Amino acid sequence: MRREIMEAAGLEAFAEVGLVLFLIAFALIVLRALFAQKEEIHHAQNLPLEDGTLNGQESHP
Repeated sequence: MRREIMEAAGLEAFAEVGLVLFLIAFALIVLRALFAQKEEIHHAQNLPLEDGTLNGQESHP
């Protein structure tokens, strides 16, 4: 019963479009990660550690 309702609704195109969008986004993320510059990776790597202090001392503006 439920299958017949879903088939009659014609929602297959939404699933296909969603899959294509997911694959495009996944490919773009993988390509960005593969071709990222070392400076950008180093900056992203240290983001959790940057809290505005130098060697455990607070910096004053």
